[in-house]
Amino acid sequence: MRKYNMISGGTIIETGAEISEDDQRELESILRYFDYSHGFSDLKYLPADFTGNDTEKYFGFSYISYRRSINQEIHYFDYYFKDLTKLIVRDYDYLYCFSDYNDEVRDAENNLKIKFNKFTMEFKILYNETEIYRKSLLPVLAEFHKENKGLSYEDYYEKEFTFTDENDNTSLKIIFKYFSGNYEKENPDDLNIRSISFIALIRLKN
Repeated sequence: MRKYNMISGGTIIETGAEISEDDQRELESILRYFDYSHGFSDLKYLPADFTGNDTEKYFGFSYISYRRSINQEIHYFDYYFKDLTKLIVRDYDYLYCFSDYNDEVRDAENNLKIKFNKFTMEFKILYNETEIYRKSLLPVLAEFHKENKGLSYEDYYEKEFTFTDENDNTSLKIIFKYFSGNYEKENPDDLNIRSISFIALIRLKN
């Protein structure tokens, strides 16, 4: 919000600023998370009486509340994966752990910074302050959920849920340990991830 000069006196103000589509998506994800899990009152800078209906007034775009209504049916899911007793890392240079409470790693010794945005599920790698990799993990989680929805804990527990990817700069392997969330009955493919834990293995190519 400071980027658009929307903060004055410790609170958000109306400026008429045009917010980029990327920033709109990130703001909406943050609003959705707090609307569902905490309440808008926990968000710094918002007025005490802020509601989802005020989003267009302050941010210039409308927000559809994901809070459960009398006509909505919310389905919840969670996936726990077997703890690894041995982790093979010979093809990678670095290992980092991420969770709801540890979403950024600054490895000054190796000039690496890895960021995970728990609101947008976006995973980024920066080397010497230059972004060399970016990927949303939401489609990966959505695909796993689609394939395993309805299975019992015993049916998937022995599985190793991993995601591998690479580009010209880096190779990546993510080993998921846990994730949970919910979705509306009317929109089963639109997942709201509420908690996640994973290990990231990284190799730099240059």
